[in-house]
Amino acid sequence: MNIDPDHPDARRLDEFPAQLEEAIKSLPELVRKVTALPDHYGLRAHQAEWHVRGVAYHCRNVFEKYKLFVDETGKRAGIDGGPPVTIIMYAPVAQLLMFEFYALVNLSRIALDNLRNLLAPTFKTPLNQLPKSISDYSSVTTDCPVYRWLANQPVLSYLSDLRNCVVHYRSFATSDNAVVVREGFEGTEQMYSDLPSLFKAEFRLAGGNAIAVNVFLPDTIFQWVGTTKKLATFTYKERINLLSQSREFLRLIAYSTKDALSLLLTTDEPKYTFKKPTK
Repeated sequence: MNIDPDHPDARRLDEFPAQLEEAIKSLPELVRKVTALPDHYGLRAHQAEWHVRGVAYHCRNVFEKYKLFVDETGKRAGIDGGPPVTIIMYAPVAQLLMFEFYALVNLSRIALDNLRNLLAPTFKTPLNQLPKSISDYSSVTTDCPVYRWLANQPVLSYLSDLRNCVVHYRSFATSDNAVVVREGFEGTEQMYSDLPSLFKAEFRLAGGNAIAVNVFLPDTIFQWVGTTKKLATFTYKERINLLSQSREFLRLIAYSTKDALSLLLTTDEPKYTFKKPTK
């Protein structure tokens, strides 16, 4: 598709696969080096690599399903008499897209939780005293640079909230029928609030025979009401694109895993600690 000059944030779909490959670049070489260490870290390294490759696999599948959904939308967005306000279509691929995204979110969180096992040899704190959840690591609780870097990544908080939402609060369950609203149509937010699923999609014609299609994720998953964290009313004003967010989740997993592997290669003796915050 052409880049719409009125929307410079638009991206060509064919750029996406290379971005995924760039994220996992150098991972096999790091795993090979860690496996060659005399301290028998090979199994930990291969398990961590498996998680990254799994997230990349689901990310590629998200891309393929997203691309098919764009194609299906494009077939129905003819410009004779002007584009329609709303496209309602039978689209099993939308359901398949959400299957893959669901798997990607859950495996991403599993990969982050399992950094504990990979990084354990660099900690003076015994493994059985290291928390199993990535949510417990922060600049307050540990001096490990990998965890401190992760704690400063906003995408980590969003990923954790998404995972907690689908596990404990609200499903990603999606019909095999899809509604795609024309961008800028007055009443879009009201229409979103009337639709029960998390699948919110918009389209616009982008010059020539090109079409831009966005599938959005909620701006905020949870909000604090006093001292209680509750599921937020979903809005889509920030225009968080599902495909782009999937890529960012992969980057988060890949970069943190590669940094952890590098730490194993450069840390001769256990040096980092974990301490529970004092109340």
